[in-house]
Amino acid sequence: MKPVAQALDILQGEKKNCIGYLLPTISAINNSYDEMKNLKFCQPLVLSLKKGLAKRFQRFMSCENCQISAVLIPKFKLNWAKPHDKVNIRQRLIDYLISDNEKDDNSLSLPMSIDQITGSDSEDDFLQFGDTVETDYFPNNNIQMLVDNYLSNTMLKTPNDLPLPLKKAYIRFNTAIPSSAPVERLFSAGGQLMEKRRGKMADKNVEMTLLLKYNKYFNIM
Repeated sequence: MKPVAQALDILQGEKKNCIGYLLPTISAINNSYDEMKNLKFCQPLVLSLKKGLAKRFQRFMSCENCQISAVLIPKFKLNWAKPHDKVNIRQRLIDYLISDNEKDDNSLSLPMSIDQITGSDSEDDFLQFGDTVETDYFPNNNIQMLVDNYLSNTMLKTPNDLPLPLKKAYIRFNTAIPSSAPVERLFSAGGQLMEKRRGKMADKNVEMTLLLKYNKYFNIM
C-alpha cells in the first residue's frame, strides 16, 4: 500500500495541488506495482489495486485536458505517458496552441535560450520517470518548434521558466486541483477562527487573520 499512500500525500498536499499531477501520479503507482514481481502472498492484492485504478481513472487517463495539463508540467513532460501515446499527446498540445494562437491573433517567437533557471523541489523518487525524450519529430512551424524545444530542453524546471504561450496554457489547464483536501483544510482553519470570543469579527478581519495563518507556509523573498 506504500505507492497508494505516497500518491495520496502528493495529490492532497499543499504544494503540488494542480490537476497536472494526477496522471503522472497514477502512472507512478502502476509502475511501482509492475516492479513487484516476486510477491508470494500479496500478488492478488496488487492485481486488485491495479484493476481498481484502471476502472476508476481510465476516463481521466484518456482525457485530453488531463493529458495536456500533465505534459505542461516541466518535471514530467511526456515521461509519464506510454510510448504509443506520446505522439498523440504532443499533437494535442500543438493543436491547442495553434487554436489559441489564432484566437489571440499574435505571432509566436521561439526563445532559443533560457536565462533564468530556478531550482526544483526536493522530492522522493516516486515521481521519477527518467529523462528519455522522443526527439524524432519534424517541426513545420513556430508552434511545433516551440513544443519540441520545450520537450527536449532539460533546463526548464518550473512553470515560471516556460515561454509565454506555454505559460498561458499551463494556467489554463492547471488551475483546477486534483483533490479538495487543501480547500477543506482552509475551511477547517476558518472554523477554528470563528470561535465564541471571535464571533463578532468583521469579514475583512476574518480574511486577514486566515491569510496570516496560511502565509507562514510560503517562502517570501
